[in-house]
Amino acid sequence: MIPAAIVIVANLPVNPSGKLDRQALLRLDPRNDAAVASSEIPRPGIEDALARLWREVLEVDHVSRDQNFFEAGGHSLLLIRLLARARATIDPDIDIIRLFEFPTIASLAANLANRRAQDSARQAGSTLTATQMREGHRRLQGQRSKRRVLDAQTLSID
Repeated sequence: MIPAAIVIVANLPVNPSGKLDRQALLRLDPRNDAAVASSEIPRPGIEDALARLWREVLEVDHVSRDQNFFEAGGHSLLLIRLLARARATIDPDIDIIRLFEFPTIASLAANLANRRAQDSARQAGSTLTATQMREGHRRLQGQRSKRRVLDAQTLSID
């Protein structure tokens, strides 16, 4: 196993019985550092929703919008957990490759927003295409009926 973080402490915390206080050790986790808390907080919307998921999955109190998931203590199994929660709450079409490509809250939120905008534009374009298709179908039916009339006239002349 590889430790997620190495923390140097002057004394190990002990409980009243003299045993190692594991809960106090967890509070020494650098991922809960005040530097993270004072850094740029996630913006409302997608970033805030992603930050909430990151805090749950990484089991930390604060995350920065520019903090890398893997540098904050995340690993592949936690990424799978994050993926499942993100699919359930934010975007059912998000894939794990996107989480690897965009490991910060800010970059992932920007990518998801761009993809949503592209999907909306594509849907608007497909609606326009459907309208154009209906109009084209009407024109084609009109041309076919004209062609039938012309064919009937040609046959009657001969």
